[in-house]
Amino acid sequence: MTPAFSLSFEHISSLAERFGTPLYLYELTQLEAAVARLKAALPSGAIIYHSLKSNPLPALLQASVAAGCRPEICSTGELAVALASGSAPADFLYSGPGKSPGELRAALQAGVRQFSVESWGDLDRLKQAASAFASAQIRVLLRVNPAEGIQAGLAMSGSATGRCTTSWP
Repeated sequence: MTPAFSLSFEHISSLAERFGTPLYLYELTQLEAAVARLKAALPSGAIIYHSLKSNPLPALLQASVAAGCRPEICSTGELAVALASGSAPADFLYSGPGKSPGELRAALQAGVRQFSVESWGDLDRLKQAASAFASAQIRVLLRVNPAEGIQAGLAMSGSATGRCTTSWP
């Protein structure tokens, strides 16, 4: 795909002189086009998330939300960036292992209602934090690790962490 426009070397050099280096330039129409291609390739109703861990730049988040993505966050700092973007907190997905009770309370207080749960302890902490929001409907994405370890260079799974002590209504 040909970019909508291209910056000349002289223009890039002037931007580097003005803002310093390293300098990151983003072509937001390319982001919008990539999201559109991804949406077209996925089943109807699929939800695409912009991981703030990959890039928390507010302008990128705003462009990806405008293109139809939702924020995926994993810290109170990322929560603040997502909230400042004007996105609806109910659309956020709070993920990542080891979320503290304070982080969970802050997210729930802000209106986040979707969480990934990485362990039984994570589920217990979420239930405890959510007890103060009894009328809120919390959606949980459960991450399940395989019984046997994955033989790969980069494995995003661990081992079982025990049994669940939580029961949800």
